[in-house]
Amino acid sequence: MLFLPSQVSVRAKVVALALLMAVVLFVVFLALPVTGRVRDSRDLDTIADARVSVECRKTNMIHGSSVLKTLEARTDTAGVFRFGRVDLAPCDFMFVTAAKSGYVMTSSIDTRYDYTDYESIPAEVFLTPVGAIRLQYFEYEYANTKGEITKYSGEPDPAGAYHRVFTGFHCSKRIAQSADEIKYVREAYCERLRKLEAGLSNPQRDQLPSRTRQLCARGGPAGRIDLMEVHEFCGYRSEGQVRSNTALLTDAYHSALRAARGAAKRER
Repeated sequence: MLFLPSQVSVRAKVVALALLMAVVLFVVFLALPVTGRVRDSRDLDTIADARVSVECRKTNMIHGSSVLKTLEARTDTAGVFRFGRVDLAPCDFMFVTAAKSGYVMTSSIDTRYDYTDYESIPAEVFLTPVGAIRLQYFEYEYANTKGEITKYSGEPDPAGAYHRVFTGFHCSKRIAQSADEIKYVREAYCERLRKLEAGLSNPQRDQLPSRTRQLCARGGPAGRIDLMEVHEFCGYRSEGQVRSNTALLTDAYHSALRAARGAAKRER
């Protein structure tokens, strides 16, 4: 197929124009910064003047990685930070942290706020006020208690459910200090634990103290499930506790009766 000179000229101009447009778009793309936002994990407000650091790392040919450079930026009044695409281009992956006086990284307390895509800049980074660290941790522990617990057979496991919720309750209660923190633990766990305990059979309830509770996310010694710890903190008595107290009184009555009868026989 033959092309006339005028046709070739038009086609060449179209191709050249397309290439030029591609180059322009690419240059504009490189000029646009990569942005993200820093927020308060408690009220989701943006945080101004936070320092955001990017540790730019390059994968080594044989093993591991090495730091190429560290970039820093400050958030503006809207909590937005910006990094140049050209600056980030050499990075195989990046570790992003944010800091401001009076705050800590939320991901260091609550792994739900962590990010796993280290090849890109996260759209949002969360900080938690120092005064709300324990409340943030309580919410993290509570989130870990959700979901159905089943046996290997696939059937619901009421004792296992109580076990998991008790762990969250114990781990939160042991570090709760302020009135708001203690109130949160009561509201989050007491009624839930009461209902779970009411759904246990007598054998399941009796076996609870023999189960070793899970370790707390923030450390602490291992221990066993203590129903009295729940009852005393929450201010209620379960059916099992009433039965237990009744059994103790009955045993004491029969022991006293036997002792009285024995004493009467000896006197004869």
